[in-house]
Amino acid sequence: MRIAAQIISWLFIPLFMPIYALLLVFFVPAENAVVFSNSLFFFPLVYKTFILTVFILLGVLAPAMSFIYLKLINVISTLEMEDRSERNIPLLITLIYCLLLYFSFFYVMSMNIYLPKYIHALPFSGVLVAAACIFVNYKMKISLHAAGAGIFSGFIFAYLFEQIKFEFWLVPLVIVLSGLVMSARLYLNKHSHLEIYIGWSVAFVITLLSTFLYPF
Repeated sequence: MRIAAQIISWLFIPLFMPIYALLLVFFVPAENAVVFSNSLFFFPLVYKTFILTVFILLGVLAPAMSFIYLKLINVISTLEMEDRSERNIPLLITLIYCLLLYFSFFYVMSMNIYLPKYIHALPFSGVLVAAACIFVNYKMKISLHAAGAGIFSGFIFAYLFEQIKFEFWLVPLVIVLSGLVMSARLYLNKHSHLEIYIGWSVAFVITLLSTFLYPF
């Protein structure tokens, strides 16, 4: 069981969760009342590929390389950042990359390329969640894995709320994946129940509301 929990923890690290969310909304059929407005399934493949590439570069590889550098210069002792005092700088770096990701899509739109609101809302949610995690981290060692699962769940549910047709199996899938991630962190004794539940709840509520209400 311990090996399974470790595999789940590495497969669903927080940086990966927005990518998984995008893959689902890009390639699982769903239909909005205005099909070519906010239904990402019908988005051109070339744009899907471009957006995924930008997310991977700025949302995964860039922060991952930054964390490795922090480890090399001994700012953090491990890549898992188990010491609560080590987490604020990596979280601030994540927030900055989310901002870069967010504004990069405004540059894309300046070239007269239409992007559905979800493409902007996801990195914007990342900024807000990272800021919230920095704040909560002063009080407790909030679970970043649970927060990643909360972002994933909040984004998918906000997206599905605005679709008139979608694959219903996405709902239990999101719930089960969130449960697996949180259970794995509990089994490995990385966090208390409170740290897990607060991490997921804060990220879920922020992402759900900011995605659903964007652009406010």
